[in-house]
Amino acid sequence: MITGGNHTTLGMSELLEQKGYRLLGYSWLCSRYGIDPLYTIPCHAIAKDLYEYNFKNDNPQVNLTKPGSYFDQEYDVLGTAAHIMYAVAGEMFSPYILKKVFSSLGREDKRDIEEVLNEAPEKVVNRKVGYMYEKFTGDELDFVPSESMAKGKRAYEKLLSPNIYYTLDINTLPKHRIGQKYRICDNALGDLDIMCPMVRRSRELDLLSERNYGGELLDVFKKTEPDILDDVRDIMFMKESMMSFKVEGEEKASARRQAYENILKEAVLFSMFFSYSSPASRSILITS
Repeated sequence: MITGGNHTTLGMSELLEQKGYRLLGYSWLCSRYGIDPLYTIPCHAIAKDLYEYNFKNDNPQVNLTKPGSYFDQEYDVLGTAAHIMYAVAGEMFSPYILKKVFSSLGREDKRDIEEVLNEAPEKVVNRKVGYMYEKFTGDELDFVPSESMAKGKRAYEKLLSPNIYYTLDINTLPKHRIGQKYRICDNALGDLDIMCPMVRRSRELDLLSERNYGGELLDVFKKTEPDILDDVRDIMFMKESMMSFKVEGEEKASARRQAYENILKEAVLFSMFFSYSSPASRSILITS
């Protein structure tokens, strides 16, 4: 039985290993390669017996797999490739962990992945792993597609299930998001190797997404004085410009940056003064 307070994914993985559990998927990969997932994900491990699997499998931080399964029987000979396949097939999609893992693999691990892929080239999880490996690393795998894949007769598979995640419509995907080699449509919301937000579907989000936010905002704009909207725009532009310095790592203010910030602030204050001051006040400012 697994008890305890809140743990990070790595902390829980270490606790499970100390208690004699055998890790699977992302947990095994993070432990093996020292990866911090940045957010808490359930740790997958093999239950010690059927009683624990059936009656003690209630920790939200741990997902116990049934003993006696393939992964239980072959655990001692499983390598990185098998745990990658397990994670992609049975866990929530985590491009961050996969990219870290793929970038850490050596030649032997790469050959293991190629061997698994070529044993069953049409298997969906294999095609997804092959596509993502090449996407993340820029390195091609020695992959031999099946005859139907080579002839373009094999149907494309969505990288993410629209029933689980919010995804792009495959009919609007640009050409570079359609993987001919593995017959995969990359329908993720963003570019996997740059920035890719992952949003799981829920009933609440589905209801919210049905609202016409554009129309509601337009109604607000129509009821708001143009001068106020102009001021909001100017203030937001100023804040966005200043924040860009922090994002780009320019923490120490240079004279040039400080001068730019002062100009922005003066411009915004000047605009607001003219929007709300009286004609007499504006006349005094102009003539002084």
